[in-house]
Amino acid sequence: EDVRRRDEARFETQLAEGVRAGQRFLKGNIGTPIPTPLTQPRRAGRALNEETAGVLNKAESQN
Repeated sequence: EDVRRRDEARFETQLAEGVRAGQRFLKGNIGTPIPTPLTQPRRAGRALNEETAGVLNKAESQN
């Protein structure tokens, strides 16, 4: 019961203030939560115009 109440409060706080805001509700040796996509992308992104092509190419060259 207490866990569910704290988890709900943590989730509401994270929605309002960001993922690190709910950290005070965690107990034990749990690290800071790291946000991840809900699903993995099915394919790589592609540029739809010249501006985004430049940004995409720049990002790929940095990796």
